[in-house]
Amino acid sequence: MRGFSGAWFRIAFSSAFIIVLCAQMNATLAQPEKVNKPVEQKATSLSRSGGSLSKVEKQSTWYEVLDYLDSIAGRWPNLIAALGVLIALLVAIASLLRRKAPNEQLTEEIRSYTKEINEALLKINAESFAKNPTETKMVVEKVRKNPQFSLLGVVIDEVLSLQEQDKKDEAIEKWLSIANVMKGIENTLAARAWFSIGHLFSEQRKHKDAIKAYNQSIEVNENDETAYNNRGVENYDLKQYDAAIADYDEALRLKPDYAEAYNNRGNANNALGQHEVAIADFEKAISLKPHLSEPYHNRGIAKQDLGQYEAAIIDCDEALHLNPDYVEVYNTRGNVKSDLGLYEAAIADFEKALRLKPDYAEAYNNRGVTKNELGQYEAAIKDFIEARRFKENYAETYFNCGLAYLGLGDINAARRDFEKACDLARKAGNETLLARAKEERNKLDKE
Repeated sequence: MRGFSGAWFRIAFSSAFIIVLCAQMNATLAQPEKVNKPVEQKATSLSRSGGSLSKVEKQSTWYEVLDYLDSIAGRWPNLIAALGVLIALLVAIASLLRRKAPNEQLTEEIRSYTKEINEALLKINAESFAKNPTETKMVVEKVRKNPQFSLLGVVIDEVLSLQEQDKKDEAIEKWLSIANVMKGIENTLAARAWFSIGHLFSEQRKHKDAIKAYNQSIEVNENDETAYNNRGVENYDLKQYDAAIADYDEALRLKPDYAEAYNNRGNANNALGQHEVAIADFEKAISLKPHLSEPYHNRGIAKQDLGQYEAAIIDCDEALHLNPDYVEVYNTRGNVKSDLGLYEAAIADFEKALRLKPDYAEAYNNRGVTKNELGQYEAAIKDFIEARRFKENYAETYFNCGLAYLGLGDINAARRDFEKACDLARKAGNETLLARAKEERNKLDKE
C-alpha cells in the first residue's frame, strides 16, 4: 500500500503543478507588450538587412503564435488542465509498472546478504525451532533488524509463527513458497526450506512425504549431512533399514564426528540383528558426545537383545543419570528387570514411565505382561485394554490379552484375541508375532 499511495501523491502534485502553469501562461499571454518590450528594443539594435526575417519581424511572428495559444487557453482552459492531469496520470502509471514484484524484491535482498546473515539463516528451520524456539526467534529478529533483510525476516517470522500455532499444513505451504523463490538464487536457504518441510511431515508421521522433501533438500544442497541423517530416520521408521544405513553412512562421510548419525546407524544395525555392530556405533557416539543419554539407552537395548541384562541395566542407569526424565529408559529398564524375574521392580519402572507420560501405550502393555507373569490376569487385561486407548490396532496387546484369558480359563475370549492378533500382525507384516499368535490359536483349536 505504501507504493500505491506514493503514486497517487505524484498524480495530485503533477496535476496541480500543470494547472498552475497553465493559469500563469494564460495571465502572461494577456500582457505581451509589457513582457516583451525590452526584447523588442534590444532586437531593433541587432536588426540586419537581407532576405531573411529581421529580429523584429520574428518577434512579431512569435507574438502571433502566443496570441493564438492565448486564444486557445482562453477558450479551453479545462481542456489544458485535463491534458495536464492525463500526463501526470500516465507518469504515475509508468512509475507503478516499474515497481518490482515482491519476489523480485526478495530476490535482490537475498543476493546482497552478508556472511553474518547467511550463517544466521543456516540456523533457521522448522526442526531448530521445534528444539529451541527461543534461540531461533532471536536469530529471526536479528535477520529482521538488518535493513537488507526486512522482507525475508518477515516471511520467516510468519512461517515460524504458524508452526508455533501448530498450523503445520500452512507452515509447509509457506516454507514451500520460500523454497521455490530461493531455488537457483540462494540454494542454502532453499535447502533449509525443504529441510523444514521434511521435518514438519515427519512430525505428522508422514514418512514418505518427509523423504520426498529431504530428497529435494539434498538435490539443492548435497553437502548437508543433517538432511541425510533425517532421511535415514524416516527410512528407519518405515523399516527400510538398509536404506537408513546408507543415509547415515553418507552423513558420516560428510561429517565424521557426527555423534547423532552414529547413534542412529546403531539403531538400524540393531534392528537388523547386528547387535555387536550396533554396540560399536553406540560406543563411537558416546566417545564423541559423552553427555548424550540416547546412545547409553540404545546400547542397553542392544545388550538386552544379547542377553547381557546386568550390563543393559547399567547403561539404562547411566542414561537416567544424564536425563532423569527420559521416559523410554524407564520402560526399557522395566523390560530388562522383567527378563531377570525382578517383576515388582519392573512394575515400579513402568509406573514411573506412566507418571511421566500417561498416554504411554507400550508401558501399559509391558506392565500387563509383567502382571501376567505374577498371575495378576485381571489387572493385566485392564492394562492391555488401556494401552489400546492410546495406540490403535496394537496387535501385541491382543496376543498378551489372549494369554491372560487363558490364565483365567476363558478359552473363547482367548481364541478371539489370538485371532485378532493374527489379523493385525498380518496387516502390519509382523511375521514373528503372527507365528506366535497362530501357534496359540492352533493349540486351542486342537483342544
